[in-house]
Formats: sequence, C-alpha cells, structure tokens
Amino acid sequence: LSCICFNEAFPLCHDVNLITKDISSVDVVIGFNTGDIILYNPISGKYTRYNRNGYLNSSSCTAIKWIPGSENEFIATFNNGVAMVFDKDKEDSLPFSPPTVPNKENFFSYKYLSSSNPNQWWKVSDKKITACEFSPDFDYLALTSMDGTLKIINYSSNQLCDIYHSYFGGFLCVDWSSDGKFLVTGGQDDLVSVWAFRGNIVARCQGHSSWINSVMFDKYNSINRCYRFASVGEDTKLILWEFGDNTIRRPRSVSFFFYSYENCVFN
Repeated sequence: LSCICFNEAFPLCHDVNLITKDISSVDVVIGFNTGDIILYNPISGKYTRYNRNGYLNSSSCTAIKWIPGSENEFIATFNNGVAMVFDKDKEDSLPFSPPTVPNKENFFSYKYLSSSNPNQWWKVSDKKITACEFSPDFDYLALTSMDGTLKIINYSSNQLCDIYHSYFGGFLCVDWSSDGKFLVTGGQDDLVSVWAFRGNIVARCQGHSSWINSVMFDKYNSINRCYRFASVGEDTKLILWEFGDNTIRRPRSVSFFFYSYENCVFN
C-alpha cells in the first residue's frame, strides 16, 4: 500500500487501529525518536502530526498503542518516563507544566478537561518506559520501565493500584494472561517473572542467559488453570513455559527468594 522514507527522524514504534469504522481508512499511528507522532492512512496518503518537533515532550517515543475499544484515542510513552493520551481529532495544546507532587511510588497523574491534546498525562518513572499493555478487560494498564518497576494503573480513575519490582535492573517487556489474573515480565535480570495481579511474585524462572526482550501468553491454550507463555532473549533463545497450581512449589525456607517450577520448560 505504501512506503515512506524519513530523512530527519526514524520510527521506533507503531500500532494499527483495528476498529476504524471507515472501510476506506487504515489508521496507523507511529512514534519517532524525536518525540513526534504521526497518524498515517496508507490508503489515502493523508497524515497528521502530533507533538510536532517535541513541542509537548522532546524525549523519544518508546511505545505507542491505540486505547482498546476507542477509534480516536491512543497512548504514547516516552524515554523520560512520561506517558500521554492523545485524541486524533484534537490539536496539541500550548506548552504546559503539569502539577506534580512526588510520592514514594514516583507516580503522578493529571487529566485534562480541554479541547486539545493531551487528554491525560502520567509521570511513571524517572527512566525510560519500555512497554505498556492493557488488561483483557481494558480497565488496567501495565507499564514497565528501566527503573525496575512494573506499575499497574487504573485507566479510568488515573490511580496507581499496584507496583512490582525486578530482581535487579530494568524491565523490558510485559504481558497479561487472558483471564487477567497474572502478568509476566522480562528484563535485564535474565529472569522471566510471573506476578499475580493484586498479589505477589509467583515465580522467577531461570532459563535465559541474557536480557529478555519479549514475553507473551498463549491466549488460546491457557485454560483450566494451566497457563502457557513464551519468552525471547538476546541469548537467541525462544523458551516456552507452562505453569499451574500443581507445578508451583513453595520456597524451601523463608530466606529462599525464588519460587521455581518443576517441568515448566519444554522445547
């Protein structure tokens, strides 16, 4: 349909709106290293720019996603730990300084009630946001960052409702189970971590020998309290995992940090 060469910036992330009602339109939103965001229709060739020349945020865009169920809104995350929600039908606002009050979770939020972008603004971390994923019911948003935290935000209320920490280093990826009960993360600690939503650590899985860049649940075969997921690392390994109530054993002592699996890795 289309091929575009960019001269002064390069794209880092993109997402396609799956519910666009106009059959002659394919809404593709693209984030760039300059912080610019472009909404592009490869059929008509039309495009719209947001955060032009880093007007609202000059940091590079790290992840971008359409809000599930929305035809107009998308969320963009940035290298400086900020996340913003844009409406494709609105123009950018004047320069702004959101009111921020530091707290122990290093999270502040601000919701705008105006006719311009952004609709919402979150300060999630002092370091790069690496991934964002909505829960299956679309109520919660999981955000990972290089500060080693996984933060869960209630999207409608703008409230931080949970926070998890890596063994060490930053998180690079996250995914939800299809029932929303578990999350899986990977990152610089070479471990795949499984978390119970609104609970604690379930397991830290050893198998990779380098950073883990992508994790994903099997949405079709995770049934009957048996969950499957895959992880990919910079060690060139693709590892498939499976866990359930009967495969998780308790730690040997109070000081033993890792929960572990029996027969949870298969090739």
